[in-house]
Amino acid sequence: MSKRLHRLQKFPQTQYFIWATVSIFGITAISPMAIGRTSLPETNNDGYSFQKQEQRDEKETNRIQVANKLYEDGNFTGAEDLYRQLIKQNPEDAFLRYRLGNTLDRQGKVEDAISAYQESIRLEPKYAMAHNAIGLVDASLGKWQEAIVEYQKALVINPAYADALKNQGIALLQTGKPQEAQKSLEKAGKLYRAQSKNIEAQQVEQLLQNISVH
Repeated sequence: MSKRLHRLQKFPQTQYFIWATVSIFGITAISPMAIGRTSLPETNNDGYSFQKQEQRDEKETNRIQVANKLYEDGNFTGAEDLYRQLIKQNPEDAFLRYRLGNTLDRQGKVEDAISAYQESIRLEPKYAMAHNAIGLVDASLGKWQEAIVEYQKALVINPAYADALKNQGIALLQTGKPQEAQKSLEKAGKLYRAQSKNIEAQQVEQLLQNISVH
């Protein structure tokens, strides 16, 4: 079974997914690609609280938006520098650690990225997106079993976390567990439909069709 995986960017306004080329019993399928949101605050679908975001003053919010824009423009070193400046001012901020992790990962600094994600989890234990992010880094390195562990941690925090369910399904396929993968992907697909995320739902359905064929 081929285990090729190509990751696109992580979007600064949201969690990130992977664009994976997964060979399932000889058939190539495409998993969902990342779709960014336009709002600055984290979504609350993973247990992360809006409270910290609401407490930010205008100056800090503006600097975060600048860092996000640098990231979007591919200026990862610039974004990293600014996130680190913000963290110096707010060392207990899990949100900023998560953003820093995204930026480090985009520069190929995977160990530092994982450390940043882990620190965000230490500061905010219910930060499911950070667990999902570690899982995606592990998956990009072909560490599928380790990735599954992280997705499961995210799902303990929020069993209805569609992105983690989808990513878990892909990882289960790569570890030769199509029946478990099917259950995870079916749950993800239903959640995507309920959230009107039709592109993600369709791509999950494509994976499910490939499983059913075999």
